[in-house]
Amino acid sequence: MKNLKTIEKRGLWLINALPLLFICILFVAQWPEWWKWIIFERTPMTWMESLLLYSCAIMALGCASLMYINQNSIKSKRWFFLGLVFFYLTLDERFAIHERIRDGFLAPNDINIPLFFWTSSGDYILLLLLALGLFTLPYMITLFKERKIALYCFIFSIVISSIAVVIDSIEVKELSIELQREEQFIEEILETVGMLFFLNSFYLMFFYYLEDIIKVRK
Repeated sequence: MKNLKTIEKRGLWLINALPLLFICILFVAQWPEWWKWIIFERTPMTWMESLLLYSCAIMALGCASLMYINQNSIKSKRWFFLGLVFFYLTLDERFAIHERIRDGFLAPNDINIPLFFWTSSGDYILLLLLALGLFTLPYMITLFKERKIALYCFIFSIVISSIAVVIDSIEVKELSIELQREEQFIEEILETVGMLFFLNSFYLMFFYYLEDIIKVRK
């Protein structure tokens, strides 16, 4: 069991340190045009973010499998649902699905939702996804109550990701190029931090379930 804890701690260190190091490399590699590999679509930054989201999906499906082994069908189904959600988010990040819908259909047809008055045409898609996510939150948050550190990571990821989505929806065309770059940079960093804390919470729960199963099998 001690070895399992050691693996968990070292893995936790790696999944946080490597993405942060990667961002620093991207920042320095294009200096003084530090934003080039960070704020745009189809850059090394979006590649890394898609890997983080895919890792979240795999961790969630791993938790679903362990709960299935433990004969807890309710938790297994909820974790499986989370896995599917993050797999979709992986595809969206990698192939810019919501951007294609926005630029190819919503924006050209000037389709707006009055509720999101501060957005331009189509920039509300992520806000709708956020609303759906918050609607399911009461069912999902119960998955983390058995381990407080995982619960705190999950709550923090929700808060940070929500802030990033709201910032992303704000119309910035009237701002100077410099301010646009800074706003987009902050949004990307918050988005990545949110992904990291999702991954942390899923990872911690995976090892919690694994340890519990090992104890029972002994």
